[in-house]
Amino acid sequence: FDKKRAIRLFKRWLSYNAYYLSREKQYKNIKPLIICEELLEYEIYDYKFFCFNGQPDFVQVDIDRFSNHKRAFFDMEWQQQPFSIRYAISEKKIPPPSQLAEMKAIAAQLSKGLVFSRIDLYVHHGQVYFGEITLIPGGGNEPFVPMEYDLIVGDKLKLDSCIS
Repeated sequence: FDKKRAIRLFKRWLSYNAYYLSREKQYKNIKPLIICEELLEYEIYDYKFFCFNGQPDFVQVDIDRFSNHKRAFFDMEWQQQPFSIRYAISEKKIPPPSQLAEMKAIAAQLSKGLVFSRIDLYVHHGQVYFGEITLIPGGGNEPFVPMEYDLIVGDKLKLDSCIS
């Protein structure tokens, strides 16, 4: 562990405002902080639940994120979907996590009251871990592959539910 390098890196992160990357308003006035937590093995899947009006609808699984990044999308019955976002569709067989029911319940609870959110979860040694809640994945700038799924998935947004 290179402590001096880590301090330089932390200082750079603390001076960065994520708002300026893609103008996501929710980041503009947040004071940056560093949170240190237990390192989980890199060979775990990153399950990203796309939730609409508090209900998980599909899950993105990232594969080989640090080498040959690909993605697979599944519905809530773990049927692979014929689209991806930004990265190529993975052909790798990905079994459903044994904690899928628990993960869906966590995603529903965390997304309650939100028109849209992406709830990121991990499974490590049989235990579910929380990653983050994302309101605008990829800053809203990552294309769907094939392109027609941009409209198909976009139609799941029910904006009238957030208008009083």
